[in-house]
Amino acid sequence: HDPGERPGPVPSEQERHPRLVEQPVPLVEVPEYLDRYGEFLPEIHFQDLTYSPDFPTDARVATILYERATGVRPNGVIVLDPVSMAALLRLTGPVAIDGYPGPLGADAATDFFLRGQYGAYASEADREEALAATALAVVDHLATNRLPSPLTIAEVLGPPARERHLAIWSPASREAALWQDLGVSGAFVVAPGEDVLSVVAQNAANNKSDPYLVRSVTYDVTPDPATGRVKGTITVEVRNTTPTSGLPDAVIGSNDRGYPPGTSVLYLSVYTGLPVTAARLDGREEIGRAHV
Repeated sequence: HDPGERPGPVPSEQERHPRLVEQPVPLVEVPEYLDRYGEFLPEIHFQDLTYSPDFPTDARVATILYERATGVRPNGVIVLDPVSMAALLRLTGPVAIDGYPGPLGADAATDFFLRGQYGAYASEADREEALAATALAVVDHLATNRLPSPLTIAEVLGPPARERHLAIWSPASREAALWQDLGVSGAFVVAPGEDVLSVVAQNAANNKSDPYLVRSVTYDVTPDPATGRVKGTITVEVRNTTPTSGLPDAVIGSNDRGYPPGTSVLYLSVYTGLPVTAARLDGREEIGRAHV
């Protein structure tokens, strides 16, 4: 890519990878991922495939689908989110972005990527083109300019990496071990004999209401030293503060699914290293499948 060249319009998913959309094939290579998340059709919706809290699993799915669609096997996969993009902007400095008043800097980036972008553009194509141009500008700057010292890079990228806003995967075992040692593998690792808790929510309403959800997680644990048995109760509370008006349909609508404006529909997963004996929603015996 020529850093001085303005990228053209962002093609649709079907235009980019027609075989991915027109000839979806079940992800039989990753049965556990397919069992939990297959109903979301990641074979078609490539942009949504990071469902698993284990990033190496997501990266493997991305690699399989990308190779199916293009015939090219990626050398690795990197995931960035609004928080890590803001961190990168601390290394590059502000970048110009169409539709934004002035250069976009690190302090404003997270909120812009989470909320502001949806009201800044007249069409979805304009918004996607601007975001693609922003990502290219950041990558071009990193590739073509002198980088800060390794210490500065670690100080800037370390916090988002520890909070899983940045992850890197490689199919090569030595490289994968390096990312694991550096704490950026995004692997969901549970050591033998240890407990673990992860609460993961996917948006099933086809909107962008997630920044308006307020969530609390409480984990009450009672171990028995005599037997080694552990009894615990996990309480997850989610409050939806999404406005019902005044925001673009992409944020509060439901993409023609018929939900009232501002509706949040969550696909909630609770991962624990202990056997699950019961699950309740609003006090009612529940729900779905228990994966131990």
